[in-house]
Amino acid sequence: MRIKTRKDAVDYSKDYSYAKQYAIYDESDLNGYTITDAKKYSIWQNSGDDRKVVATNVVCSISPTGKKFYAYIILKPYESDWIVEGINSSTTAPVNIYTYFDIPLFKNMGISIEELISKLKKRYNNKISTIEKEIKENQINHKKNEIETEDIVGELRRIIAQYNGTLEMFPSKDNRISLMNYRFVCNGNTLIFQANKIFKYNLECWKVYWGLSWVKDYYDMYLKENDFETMKQLLQSFCLMATCNKDNYKGSYYGFINKK
Repeated sequence: MRIKTRKDAVDYSKDYSYAKQYAIYDESDLNGYTITDAKKYSIWQNSGDDRKVVATNVVCSISPTGKKFYAYIILKPYESDWIVEGINSSTTAPVNIYTYFDIPLFKNMGISIEELISKLKKRYNNKISTIEKEIKENQINHKKNEIETEDIVGELRRIIAQYNGTLEMFPSKDNRISLMNYRFVCNGNTLIFQANKIFKYNLECWKVYWGLSWVKDYYDMYLKENDFETMKQLLQSFCLMATCNKDNYKGSYYGFINKK
């Protein structure tokens, strides 16, 4: 590894020329790291240029659905060696590498790959720890809600069973939402209570979707958090409508005209 100092450095922290000091790595400096050759993919496939992608295993963000994004170091050819061009945030090794990178560089990049990874860990450690703590707390809340609503869910199952229907329950994919989703199917018709959160007001509620095979439109509305009494009323009404005798109504009044 060699270290160089620039006379002039740009202000834009996602540009590889941002750093005042930068390191030049030879192949031996890359030993022991998981390297993806970007030339195998995308625009570099038939190009004389090349990039290498170094996996860091540093989690830099976690999506509301719990998906982890890792930092990947992009190396750019420099003479017969390599310099850091940028750092990407991705779930897997990025294959479409252009000139924009979403993780800011450090002002001093005259460090080894190991030191760079250590700096990235320090940058994101507290943020990720906080997110993981929130995810764990929400998982506990989900479990708590399941226990607290066990009797109510039993009532919901009894109501839908009276009409030979089914109930499917599942947690929200967004780990910030503690309510469960409920999906009722009756006579081929569906009623859904979708867990929802208005983050601006820290308000959890259900968005209710329902439709009937003999009604042209599909409807939606909102139901207050944990208002299971109204949920039961809506379910009962929905089942009554869904099981109406289809012989008694038609899509057109022509169905009532006797044709010879």
